[in-house]
Amino acid sequence: MIQDELQKFKDWWLKTRPFTIPSVTSVINDGNIHGVVLYRAECWQVQLFILEPFTIIPEHLHPNVDSYEVFLSGDIEFTLNGVVRTPRNTEASFTGSNVYNGMDIRVLPNAWHGGSSSYEGGSFLSIQRWLNGTVPSNVGSDWIHKVNETRRNYSADS
Repeated sequence: MIQDELQKFKDWWLKTRPFTIPSVTSVINDGNIHGVVLYRAECWQVQLFILEPFTIIPEHLHPNVDSYEVFLSGDIEFTLNGVVRTPRNTEASFTGSNVYNGMDIRVLPNAWHGGSSSYEGGSFLSIQRWLNGTVPSNVGSDWIHKVNETRRNYSADS
């Protein structure tokens, strides 16, 4: 299997977990969605997102971001191009961690995706490669909503 640059970055970051937190646009809060940038260098970025219980992220795309969404915990349902991906599992593996921890979904720049959480909330990493010379910031600043195709901006600096 041939690995592309984003997959190599994802594998490297998950193995080494370096933290390079920028001094600006590192924390976002959009209602029930909380995020923090854990790493940012050149076109690469890693954001941790925490969803409060009963959060809905409507289908959208990020035209200048190629990413992997990596499930960490909770009860989250992801959608990708209309297909539901559910890493929900209350059973623990033999190590004591959720058996779906680390499951990833590749989200290409033209892929409609969204998600929701149930009563438990949830968390995931977004491991990103920013494209077309776009400077990394919060992924919410590079957002097209599926319903009316208008851009949505979560960052205070955009």
